[in-house]
Amino acid sequence: MLLHHFLLFLLFLLIIFAFVLGVHLLVNRGCIVIKQKLVKYVGFASHVKIPGSVEIIGEGAFENCNKLETVHFAEKSALRYIDMFAFSECTSLKEINLPDSMWGIAPFAFSQCTGLEKVTLSSGFLCDTVQAGTFIDCVSLTDVTFPDNIRNISYRAFGRCESLTYVSVPKSAIIAHNAFTDKVQVERFDEKMSEENKLEEQKRE
Repeated sequence: MLLHHFLLFLLFLLIIFAFVLGVHLLVNRGCIVIKQKLVKYVGFASHVKIPGSVEIIGEGAFENCNKLETVHFAEKSALRYIDMFAFSECTSLKEINLPDSMWGIAPFAFSQCTGLEKVTLSSGFLCDTVQAGTFIDCVSLTDVTFPDNIRNISYRAFGRCESLTYVSVPKSAIIAHNAFTDKVQVERFDEKMSEENKLEEQKRE
């Protein structure tokens, strides 16, 4: 009950803040959005749909949302960046499928999501790096899908993910020391050559 009152008070302060500064504020099913940035989720739902206009999910926006099980992104999502600790300690979150529009995920964005089992970085994913500690302590994680364009998997990106035993990554990807636990078998796959790269190869010939 105290948490509920605190979140309502926080929402009230944000509304006043936005009004005083003349900033556009949107409250959509518990998602507080200011200038296309989702700054905080104040709901208690188990299933959340991120508004399609959101470009950034702010630091700690969903942190400790223990009832959150699934996050859905709009088909034509504008999402570009997920900040630090955005979904940290969402212990009931089971799966995350990040949209093609993404170009960056901060360190520790999904840290300590102890119930997270599956992560999909879609084939059109624009981000080429999994940052340090992004999925650290996701102890239930068993399934990770990497796209062709992943080039760097940073230190402890999947640290202490004890249930993860196998991943398939692009041949050109650089995997940092301790990016995975020692029990993970890493297989390499050939990247699909983009049209741009094909043209470069043809010029060389």
